[in-house]
Amino acid sequence: MKRKSHVRIQNCLLPVMFAILFGGVSCDRSKQASASSIGTHVSLIQIIGNPEPFHGKRVVVAGFVVLEFEHHALYLHREDADHLLMKNALWLDLPNDARNVANLPTNSNRRYVIVDGIVNTRSTGHLNLFAATIEDSQIVKVMSAPKGVLGQGEAPQR
Repeated sequence: MKRKSHVRIQNCLLPVMFAILFGGVSCDRSKQASASSIGTHVSLIQIIGNPEPFHGKRVVVAGFVVLEFEHHALYLHREDADHLLMKNALWLDLPNDARNVANLPTNSNRRYVIVDGIVNTRSTGHLNLFAATIEDSQIVKVMSAPKGVLGQGEAPQR
């Protein structure tokens, strides 16, 4: 008789333990799903050269960022930004809280950065001068310092 009650207890506890274990896993999966909402890594050249396939898709892309008054753009190279070659850039549509430079990553202006956002080919930025817009964009990582700034990833000039 003891054996049967033992088996019944195991049979009752097993589904409860199973639910607890897999309930926790499903919570972790939802956290992973939100973390995996980061876009597909693509080249800025791919988007500038043929933006249509990326329309409405979340992407992660690297480039040289300029964050100035009426000029939020991700350029292919620093020289493109210096010479305002806007067809070699994507407009960055920053969220309202990031439009204030104080809310952006420290010293992110005029640096090489990695940006995450959604491509919109119907919007071509300020005065329609850019190849496309990256909406809901956020700077994920600052990769370099401006030329001549020491201690920020560049070697001293000799």
